[in-house]
Amino acid sequence: MNKGLKHPLKLNLQKHPLLVLNIDSTKSIRTQKIYSPQNSVNTSTCRSIPSLPKIEFDPKLSDVFPQWLLGRQDFQDALSAHSSDLNPATICRKPHYQRDSLEVRALKAWTQECFFFQHLTERTANEVRKKLRTLNFNKGDTIFKQNDPGDCFYIVAKGLVEVYKDGIEFIDIIGPKNTIGECALENNCLRSATLIAKTPVSLLFLKNDDYNDIVHRQKHKERLDMIEYLKSIPFFCTFYGSKLERIAWNLFPMQYKKNQIIYSINDEPMNFYIIRKGSVKMEKTVSLKLKSRMPCGYKSQKFFVRERTYLQVLRECSNGEFFGEEEIVKGIGRGCKVVCANDDTILWLLNKDLFLSIFSENDIENMAKMYAERPTSKFLKKKLRSDFMGHVNRFKAILDATHPSPLSIGREEPNKKGNLIKSFKNQHDNMINSQLLEEKIVIE
Repeated sequence: MNKGLKHPLKLNLQKHPLLVLNIDSTKSIRTQKIYSPQNSVNTSTCRSIPSLPKIEFDPKLSDVFPQWLLGRQDFQDALSAHSSDLNPATICRKPHYQRDSLEVRALKAWTQECFFFQHLTERTANEVRKKLRTLNFNKGDTIFKQNDPGDCFYIVAKGLVEVYKDGIEFIDIIGPKNTIGECALENNCLRSATLIAKTPVSLLFLKNDDYNDIVHRQKHKERLDMIEYLKSIPFFCTFYGSKLERIAWNLFPMQYKKNQIIYSINDEPMNFYIIRKGSVKMEKTVSLKLKSRMPCGYKSQKFFVRERTYLQVLRECSNGEFFGEEEIVKGIGRGCKVVCANDDTILWLLNKDLFLSIFSENDIENMAKMYAERPTSKFLKKKLRSDFMGHVNRFKAILDATHPSPLSIGREEPNKKGNLIKSFKNQHDNMINSQLLEEKIVIE
């Protein structure tokens, strides 16, 4: 019995339902007040109340925070507010020992989507992430100039970078998750082009010494993987190993997003492309003109001209296919526009000078046989007119066969045949206009 009690307690629990005895390890007796059901909240009812929509997080966070904490809405709200700062440029402003666990995981998730990290071991990738720091440039700033020494390797975290040769010749635009300046470090040479920020740009950089110590030994494995992939492509499977090695060591990987333009019509052909992942579409615009005579005064006339521009897909290319060789061989400007059809499309680029030096005339002839020659603008116009006339003729034939009559006026029973004709006409118009890009009306 507890010495603090002068008189022993004798309680009848049946007569005192609102009191319960709690005997702890020291055998002291404490009383706790239990609220009656009339005044208490029904906990089962509380559990059935629908909670607010929960934000989906990376499942990997479960080994950082317990599930019960991740399930709380207030904690999710706080985590969402913090995640706005979890971008690689912000994270890499800090040295690695000042980054918290969320920042480390966010940087790891972002870099895993970069093609550069996909051939690195986990240990090497972690070492690279620790060394990455951030550089910011304003629009129009020069990142480095042609013939500058290669002292850093860069990864684009945010923004777009333009590439120029000899200071004036535009080559390409580099976007997020792509690398810059790797060639100069690999070959221990000067910069081969000038890079200018097209928009405000954030770059992650790795110093030359760190690149050589951490990454350089891993690049050989990446080139071997490139060679094995080239062997799986029918066109390259008969090449000698030395030739494949030369191709692999001069390929430059680039990552593109959906609807990003790789090159446009009349661009100077700078690269030959091999699709490693994803797909692209070759597109070309075709303009059709319809002239109608318009009387205008005595012995004079004008023409009412309607010009419609349509988009035509010439070819779709996917994994293992290549493109961009036709204009390089002919020495002409790009004859079509190439657009990415998927997110995270990865292309291997080979410079046109290297392309012409590596591939023989026989190789180029075999390339031409791989795919049909692209149709000319004249052929596309003729085909487009023919397709439209076929649609119009079929539409007229259906209307003539059904003998459509005007819809009844007022609240009478709807004319099913008339509604069917109206629906069919809408489908026909949508089909005709689905590829329409622009329409101009001019009086000449």
